[in-house]
Amino acid sequence: MTGEVIRQQLEAQHINYVPYLYANGLFDSAWPAYRDPIEQQVRPFVDGRITYEEMATNLATALR
Repeated sequence: MTGEVIRQQLEAQHINYVPYLYANGLFDSAWPAYRDPIEQQVRPFVDGRITYEEMATNLATALR
């Protein structure tokens, strides 16, 4: 979440930033099964479209 928030803030200032998770290929090398659920559930929370509780519930459900 932190990396995405920072990415969005820097993007607003026209600065390109790649979060650590992507820059170091963690999804590809260590956590491939978590990429889709995390991307689908965390982004709406960071964007303010769902609450933290909704995100946590949705993520837990997606990872079952």
